[in-house]
Amino acid sequence: MLCLQNKAEEFLQITARTVESYFDSFGEEDEKETSEEFQFVLALTGTITNMAAAAQGRDFLVTKDSGRVLIDTFITVLSVSAVGKNVKMRNLILMALYNIR
Repeated sequence: MLCLQNKAEEFLQITARTVESYFDSFGEEDEKETSEEFQFVLALTGTITNMAAAAQGRDFLVTKDSGRVLIDTFITVLSVSAVGKNVKMRNLILMALYNIR
């Protein structure tokens, strides 16, 4: 169980850094939703959204430092990104944050 928690925490760290890097690189550009980069970050975000849909996943996200960093990253990304861009990803982030509330 401890090994799984460590891997999950690593996944949260990787996801936070990847989402942040994606928006730093492509945030204001009109990145195609069919690009491999967008699809990869969308898949990571979707995994976190699914995790936040379950009670144990929500608990894990809010009790682990890496989960709280990811939540902060999601909030930052939403606050600095343009409303009409990356709509699918923004929707997934909003769903994850809604489930965590």
